[in-house]
Parts: sequence; C-alpha cells; structure tokens
Amino acid sequence: METGNDVALDKSYRGMGVPCPAVDDRTALVAIDGRDSLTKMPTMQINQTVVEVVRGSVTDQDVDAIVNAANTSMRGGGGIDGRIHRAAGPKMMEELIRVAPHGAKTGTVVVTGGYELKQKLVFHTPGPIWRGGGNGEADLLTACYRGCIEEADRRGLESLAYCSISTGVYGYPIDQAAPIAVSAVKEFLATHSSTSLTRVVFAMYGVDEFDVFSKAVVGLFSTAEGHLASGFIPEGGSDVDGGEVST
Repeated sequence: METGNDVALDKSYRGMGVPCPAVDDRTALVAIDGRDSLTKMPTMQINQTVVEVVRGSVTDQDVDAIVNAANTSMRGGGGIDGRIHRAAGPKMMEELIRVAPHGAKTGTVVVTGGYELKQKLVFHTPGPIWRGGGNGEADLLTACYRGCIEEADRRGLESLAYCSISTGVYGYPIDQAAPIAVSAVKEFLATHSSTSLTRVVFAMYGVDEFDVFSKAVVGLFSTAEGHLASGFIPEGGSDVDGGEVST
C-alpha cells in the first residue's frame, strides 16, 4: 500500500545515495519496521536480457535453471540447499554423488538435473564463508555468480534465477554481497550481447534480501549500459517453513 513515504522515480531514492533513471512509471518506497522498503521493483534490461528482482523462493521461479547456495560437500544442507534437495527428490543427490564424488571447491559450479523441481537444471555453487573480507571472499563470491551465468549461456538457456549466496549462515554481509552479485551479472551481460539468456532473476525470499538487492540493481544499472524497462515485479511470496536462508 502506498504511503506518504512514496518517492517518484524522477527524484533520488531515499537512503540509496544514487540518482534514479528517468522513467514514466513509479516505484514506491514505504516504511516497513521503521525503514524505507521497496514494494515494487522496475525491471532492468541490458542488451536483450531483462534482469528482475522478485520476492519469493528461487524454487518457485519459472526459469530454465536455478542456483543453489550449496556447500563444498555437495551433499545437501539447511536453508535453501535443503529446500531444493527436498523439492527435487533423491535422484538429484544420486547425481551429485556421481558428478561430484569429492564435493566441489568454493566458487565453482556443479550442474545437475532438476528432477521433481519445475526447473530442468540446478547450478550448485558453494559460496565463501565470511572471514572479515580480507581473505578473497569478494573474488570467490564473484566467481559463484559469474560461473553460473556463464554455464547458463554455454548451455543455451533462456532464463536463470539466483538466490542470495553466502549471506545466511556463512555470514557474508548482504549489503556487500548484493552489489557483487549484481555487478557480476551486469558485467557478463554487457560483454555478451549475443547471449541466449533473455531473463535473469534475483529471487529474494526475505524482505531484507529483497530490499538490498533491489537497491543494488537500481544503483548499478542506473549508470550502466542497461535501462529501466516498463513494468513492475510485484511483491509476492511469504516467509513460511521457518524462513529460507542461504549458506
């Protein structure tokens, strides 16, 4: 519901510190828990690929492949990793044991089928554990996001959905992780105009994730080759099953 805190796009977003691109549509900032929160997010486009931030689980997205914030053992876990494994069924674990018998290194990507998921593929990528920021965490997190979009392009996929990697129990500060994630995607799309991807989604389950990623997309794309596309991604989804936390 719109409130007196609504801000038109032709003015600077409150608290973002970046100017907004000119667009006829409007996006609302409303107070949630005493702070401004985006309730609708404009889609962004770079070359022919639309980039969206949506509120909801990555498992609910209508895309060709989803990204799983896995761990290096590649044997499932809690949070979104466990949710994906439960939804996919046991055959995905069987495939992981075959294709990654010794697990996988941080920042790499292991691909399996989606099995009982609606998506045909899952990209399992172990993100870095936050150790203060001086141990290569940013490069490793970039490798996760970059590796997944490169894999999607290599396979000729049209759509890919990310969850937030490493910002759960691995402790990566989300306000630092989100710009890294968005930058990795933006830089790939800017340099691969002939990519098969027409849609990339950041599916954020919690309101904090949604807010931070939304602001990161606006901030980074407002001065990039991309531009605001018409239309909104409405807020949806709910915090059920005790929440959905990435590793």
